[in-house]
Amino acid sequence: MKYLIEHYFDNFKVDSIEIIGSGYDSVAYLVNNEYIFKTKFSTNKKKG
Repeated sequence: MKYLIEHYFDNFKVDSIEIIGSGYDSVAYLVNNEYIFKTKFSTNKKKG
C-alpha cells in the first residue's frame, strides 16, 4: 500500500501506515497519523 500511495500521489512520503478498519469489500488505512486512504477490493462474488 505504501508504494501505491507514494506512486500515485507525487511528493507524498509515507512515514507510517496502519489498518484502521475493514469491511465487506474495502480496507481503510491511517497514513502518517493524519490521512485516511480507503481501498476497494474485489471478492468476485455477486450480491443478491
